[in-house]
Amino acid sequence: FANKDVGNGKTVTLTSSYTGTDVGNYSITGQASTTAHITPAALLVRAQDASKTFDGQTYSSAHAVSYQGLVNNEAPSVLAGVLAFGGPAQAAVQAGTYGITPSGLSSSNYSIGYQDGTLTISAAQAAASPVPPVPAVKALPEGRPMPERFATGARASYQWPPGKTMEVPKALEAGLLGITYLHANGAVPTASAVAFEQEADTISVRTAAAPLQRPAQDKVVFSSKMTEFMVANADGQLIEFKGGMVNRRLVIVAPSNESKQLAKADTNVVLAAALMALGKTVPILLAQLEGVVIDLR
Repeated sequence: FANKDVGNGKTVTLTSSYTGTDVGNYSITGQASTTAHITPAALLVRAQDASKTFDGQTYSSAHAVSYQGLVNNEAPSVLAGVLAFGGPAQAAVQAGTYGITPSGLSSSNYSIGYQDGTLTISAAQAAASPVPPVPAVKALPEGRPMPERFATGARASYQWPPGKTMEVPKALEAGLLGITYLHANGAVPTASAVAFEQEADTISVRTAAAPLQRPAQDKVVFSSKMTEFMVANADGQLIEFKGGMVNRRLVIVAPSNESKQLAKADTNVVLAAALMALGKTVPILLAQLEGVVIDLR
């Protein structure tokens, strides 16, 4: 061919030279010019995938493409036109996935096809809070308190419901709070304790290193006017408890086997849930309590 470009009926000049001991015995014919076609090569232009974290701004970074099908080590510069991008990614703001559509190139030697890429905008991570907020929960039937789940651990902090603060006389109240467990079948009560710090909007509790000595006599009499509250166990199941104030003691009743198990396993969680539920009307100051009774009978 006279050149490498695409065309129909292009002149093909046949030339050759022959050597060998018998070349003189033959008359070489049929080397006149003829014609043939050069058809376009297939070229795929694919938009490369991109990603960003949600920042409230329209995506504006430059896109890139890859080429599949350039022959004989040719570079993309042999293509005419201007590479352009369209598709929903050009105006994307919210977290999600969006198509990136390339276009705009041309060439007489290549049959150009395009393949979309994908822009992924991932959700931004909320800044960590020094006090973990109470997670959002599904509403219960009317008339029942909202369940509240609290993180467990050697030391955990619990935040009062939004807009609710306690009238703590000092910037910080701290101390040791005795907990008495009442057992079934007339078993002798046992005792434990938590160390606490209480401010105007948070309570921090942890299991005390040295439990208090159980009292010699620890009889508790209380009425049926108890407030129901819910605590989620490790499996996410909502467990019902009842609580109330008797004189200067906080009484927590575990009415089911599931609630008894949870009260034993996560005392601090149940205690904090009771404080949140009962303290919504009248804030409870731990420093003013004589103790906590957890009824497992």
